[in-house]
Amino acid sequence: MIDEANESHSTIKFTYEYSLSEINFLDVTISLTNGIINTDLYRKSVEKNNMLHVRSFHSPKVKKAIPKGQFIRAKRITSRTAKYNEVKLSLTKRFKERGYESNTINNAMKEVDTIPRSELLCQKKKDCSNQKITFVSTFNSNSNKMENIIKKYWPLIQADRQFGHLFTEQPRFCYKRGRSLKDILCPSDTRQKKSLFQGRKKKGTYPCLSCNCCSSIIKGSKINHPSKGYEINLNVYATCKSTHVVYLLKCPCGLGYVGQTSREVKMRIQEHKRNIKNYKENTQTDTSISKHFFICKHNSMQLRWCVLDEAAIDKRGDNRINRLLQTEGRWIKKLGTLHPDGLNDFWSLKPFL
Repeated sequence: MIDEANESHSTIKFTYEYSLSEINFLDVTISLTNGIINTDLYRKSVEKNNMLHVRSFHSPKVKKAIPKGQFIRAKRITSRTAKYNEVKLSLTKRFKERGYESNTINNAMKEVDTIPRSELLCQKKKDCSNQKITFVSTFNSNSNKMENIIKKYWPLIQADRQFGHLFTEQPRFCYKRGRSLKDILCPSDTRQKKSLFQGRKKKGTYPCLSCNCCSSIIKGSKINHPSKGYEINLNVYATCKSTHVVYLLKCPCGLGYVGQTSREVKMRIQEHKRNIKNYKENTQTDTSISKHFFICKHNSMQLRWCVLDEAAIDKRGDNRINRLLQTEGRWIKKLGTLHPDGLNDFWSLKPFL
């Protein structure tokens, strides 16, 4: 059967191996010796030494934890002490090839040697008593400085009369891997956006010609900064029916408001217009925009708007709403629309954490 399969394609070839006493599965070799089942660590003969290099741009804590993690994995899988000792020597050699210091390797090995294998085979119970806040950020050259600054001034947060009791413990710092040359030069996501148009793609916001929001669109591929006046290029094509977008509202005074919506943008614009028309203090219609229009005696027909950006669908299935909120925050800072320079009354860092 294998020979027939190998004849069907010139470059794809299959191999096989079999035994009555042992079998390899993933990273484990299961063998039967004198009626006893043993397990050993399995590694393909063609496998390269792909341990993370000690000079790799990762958090020092991550690199320090790798040797211990690998020795724990080896001890958990390997059922015979003699075989485990062989694996330890192999791992030590591989770590040294990747630049790890002997002290780091030996300390990790000694620590794992003190842990009984029976304990490693038991499933760890989650510690629900730990209520530490997790601070997640992308690792960079300033991460250590930022961590030290937060720890240094954490007592100031704890001293707050209103919220201090919520921050009794310092946060746990976790880091995401930063963008590498591999990500830039060899991206795993090689998709190409398909377009129905053969000519140059339009950019900016254009009317759908079927709603009452079309007449108030700020058309074109550029907008002017609400307070400073310089031009800003837009990089998306949108209509009144576009969804998951960040939009700009402008009043006759020139002040701007940046918002976001996951619905069709025309529905959100219509809500803003209704709030302006039906403004009443301390009700649902009392928003920063409607209040400004009421005080300045503007009307809803004077409201102008356009789409600034979008959170496109990612086939990997990330949190699109969170990405939309991040984009909104960036545009609020870019256009300076926070009160008193604009009509946004607040913005949150929560989507970035």
